[in-house]
Amino acid sequence: MGCGSSIGAVRTLSKEAKDKAEELFTMIDEDGNGSITRDEANKFFKSFAKVNAKAMFDEVDDDGNGSVTKAEFMAFWAQVRTAGYTNKQIMEEIELLSEGGDWVNWKDGKDVQIDAKTEFAKPKSDGGDKKKEEEKEPAKEAAKSDEVKEDASKAV
Repeated sequence: MGCGSSIGAVRTLSKEAKDKAEELFTMIDEDGNGSITRDEANKFFKSFAKVNAKAMFDEVDDDGNGSVTKAEFMAFWAQVRTAGYTNKQIMEEIELLSEGGDWVNWKDGKDVQIDAKTEFAKPKSDGGDKKKEEEKEPAKEAAKSDEVKEDASKAV
């Protein structure tokens, strides 16, 4: 039974994928201090630098402190693997990134959305923004109703 069965198998990064991810981290970490700043990310990406850097930080900078540590970077790639991507897919993407390619939004369970105004990825809100808008709706309706009444009284 256990021969070749993948039921219950844990998806982990292969040594090769880990090595590639570490190489990419080192390439982006220009000053070699063990963390990637937004400035370093902006310099690394060749096209749409700010968009790519923001997308990367939205997915990888878990504590939101404005820098990506090696631990955060490696944990991100491990999460991508756990989400079902193969080591081969991950290594291919890392290779493209190493050559100046664009950051992609992985379907890895991270709760990231696209901001329609800027086309940047950002963490999804807890619904508070929608709640605030819903709270404004009755006030908007009341204001419209008052305007209609005022217009009607002018017409008489």
